[in-house]
Amino acid sequence: MKIMELIVTNSLDELENIRSFAHKACVDLARMVENDARISRVELGVNEVAVNIIKHANRGRKDVSFRIVLHVSLHQLNVEFFDSGNRFDPTAVSPPCLDGSRENGFGIFIVSKLFDKVVYLQNETGENHTILTLLL
Repeated sequence: MKIMELIVTNSLDELENIRSFAHKACVDLARMVENDARISRVELGVNEVAVNIIKHANRGRKDVSFRIVLHVSLHQLNVEFFDSGNRFDPTAVSPPCLDGSRENGFGIFIVSKLFDKVVYLQNETGENHTILTLLL
């Protein structure tokens, strides 16, 4: 198994760095080619989860950070997020309104369509732990 890790401050200014990390991991670890559509899926999904952590879990606090770990095995790529913000309950989120009446609230829906499996939980230390799995 191959692993890359990134720790970032809780700032929207980190999003470019986060997307670059995801891109590099896809190319270097998963051996995806530069024009592979899966890279874009991973970058978009990672961006959406990071935005949710920054804005909602950590409520924009600048004094905290969170960690992203990307694991690649023979048949799958996992992106794991660890944050100490407010607990996230995906069952409490309303489904997105797709009639054009809202401009936000699509992140979780988008992520669920980009990855083969998405898990939200709290680990034994109380951290939020989000796992995105893409089958290779």
